[in-house]
Amino acid sequence: MSAIDKKELKRIRMMRYFIDAAIKIIDEEGIDNLTIRKVADMAGYNSATIYNYFENLDHLVSYAAVSYLKDYYLTLDEYISEGKDSYERFILVWRKFCIHSFKRPKIYKTIFFANTKQTFAEIFNDYFRIYPLDFGKHDNYTLPMLKERDIYARNKAILIPMVEDGILDGELVEELNDLVLIIYRGVLAKLIDCIDCEDVDMENEVEKTVGYINKILDSYIK
Repeated sequence: MSAIDKKELKRIRMMRYFIDAAIKIIDEEGIDNLTIRKVADMAGYNSATIYNYFENLDHLVSYAAVSYLKDYYLTLDEYISEGKDSYERFILVWRKFCIHSFKRPKIYKTIFFANTKQTFAEIFNDYFRIYPLDFGKHDNYTLPMLKERDIYARNKAILIPMVEDGILDGELVEELNDLVLIIYRGVLAKLIDCIDCEDVDMENEVEKTVGYINKILDSYIK
């Protein structure tokens, strides 16, 4: 094993210590209560060591946030397998995404609506190098979408098959893409801003949101 390989393995090992600690704290105390000191204490290192691998707390939070995609990624293909065509699969993808994201709206906002998209794209890719099993196995329908970090590119990736199947006019993709994500982003913001999210019926929110998306899609298909 070369010196470079050993160095990379050490980087991965150390980053996993800190990311795993951050995830545990988020699960127990919430993302707003995460601090460098708490992560260092839980991982068994001093705070200064963390800065050898992460630029700041936000950088570490970004890595930890991506971990919450794991269950979505690992179960998505089976969930949408009953979809008979690209139209049904599109709706099933959105239902699955809402089910997961509405449980942790702040986390998903951090992942997909952060201001530093380019930096987060690098984090997104690096996370799955550190935790390759979290990505799962996917077919040619879901794989192009799941490789995208930007949520607009992800949604476009599952609209294109409907164009290829003759269900949707290609010239309408950009407009439909914007409308679907306006709906989703609005619901996500509502869930984040709610005073007591324990009182929100998440199942109802999922069905309402998917219903809105379905109605918008129906107005555009041929």
